[in-house]
Amino acid sequence: LSDAQVDFIIEYLSESWEYRILKYDVIHAELGLKCSVRTLERRLKQRGYFRCTACQKPYLTKAQVIARYLWAMAHIFWHTEWLKVLWSDEVTFLIGGRTAKEKVTRKRGERYCETCIQHQLHRGHTTPVNVWGAIGYGYKSPLIFIHGSSKSGAFTQKDYLT
Repeated sequence: LSDAQVDFIIEYLSESWEYRILKYDVIHAELGLKCSVRTLERRLKQRGYFRCTACQKPYLTKAQVIARYLWAMAHIFWHTEWLKVLWSDEVTFLIGGRTAKEKVTRKRGERYCETCIQHQLHRGHTTPVNVWGAIGYGYKSPLIFIHGSSKSGAFTQKDYLT
């Protein structure tokens, strides 16, 4: 494979999630390469590209980091006010089915690249279990299991209001 061909393959792989998850033998067949699959793998490895487990959740964006920092600085001198704060959150667990952690072709530093992040964590038949809870100073609520009212069993706005 020439350097120009390898550049083209890397550009091709970087276009989308669908191309990132392609195995080397599929890439070889799709592009009609006139080399072995092992040669393709070796040439990509020379450029720093490997098959790695896809990142399941991205880090915070810079805007989110700044917003959280500013919020923290605005509340840094709170003392007794913190005693009145109640923090709550909800989570959905998927029970059953199988977890499919895809592999992507990427190089070091591309872990959180948009085309390398796996957005769908579970495949197959799963049952969603929705749980809500709250904590505060000297307080911990019981966990409340909520049946989501959407078709898939997920939370809806109505569920939050209820």
